[in-house]
Amino acid sequence: MNTNPFEIPQSSDLATAHIRRQDLPTLVRKYADNLAAQIREVYVKYGAKNFEELKVNKKLSAQDARKVADLLKAFKEAVERKGEFRLGDIPTFSELPSNDSLKNKQTGFKFDNVWEEEYRAGRPLSDFALTDQDLQDIGFDDQTKREELLQELAKAKEQKEPGLMATVFDIGDVIARKKQENPDHPPYLSIKEILEAVDEDGYRPATLEESLAFAKDNWKPEADLETLTDEERLLQHINARCVHVLASPFTRSTGARHTPCLSWFRGMRRLVSGGPGRQWESDDYFLVIRKSRRSRAT
Repeated sequence: MNTNPFEIPQSSDLATAHIRRQDLPTLVRKYADNLAAQIREVYVKYGAKNFEELKVNKKLSAQDARKVADLLKAFKEAVERKGEFRLGDIPTFSELPSNDSLKNKQTGFKFDNVWEEEYRAGRPLSDFALTDQDLQDIGFDDQTKREELLQELAKAKEQKEPGLMATVFDIGDVIARKKQENPDHPPYLSIKEILEAVDEDGYRPATLEESLAFAKDNWKPEADLETLTDEERLLQHINARCVHVLASPFTRSTGARHTPCLSWFRGMRRLVSGGPGRQWESDDYFLVIRKSRRSRAT
């Protein structure tokens, strides 16, 4: 595995030299590699080793100057954002809206199918919450870690901070790394391992309200990767067919605890659920939110 920084001559205002390729999500890494290759082509064309040499080259055309400047800007944004996107307005209701609102394609949350028994209109949002008991049940023995996560989620509900940065977390790389470290590790993760990996990357799991904002403005499960724009392709797995929401488990009528799930199935955008006791594989994705600066500092 290449552990070096991107080997691309860059302008002095880019603070990206320290970023390593394996630290980027797969789709972002491929996108950044493509940008880097295009930038190198311009440098080679003018015999320049870096942007500083290029911009003083008297033969540099205005078109190529604009091109490389735009590419460098896109490269910087790609490696710094790591596939993150900004969520729109987070719903502020205290209970679930009507199914008509959840399904409305113009002003609602654009679902085609909703599991009405569990996501029934008027059900309190407080029913959808991660608890200390949930964390203990999945093996989180560290009380401090449990308290930190629950406090972060409580703060998110209270403050409704605008402009949250989110991404769709891919556990494929985590599974591969664990298999490399221990060949006997199974080809899946427990929910505890997922929450630990999310935390290590500086994120927290998303809530149901945040997932509804994602469904309304960002989720494009019907899109083929090849039809997405370069910018959309950079946004990690916005076309994922199954996105789980780990911060809002709820109790089913059977008494079992489940987590919400945005699912694309047979051409329908569905709001369903997944069982927390399952084995999570590489085709499972998770909506996560970048932790607040205050939380990362503590």
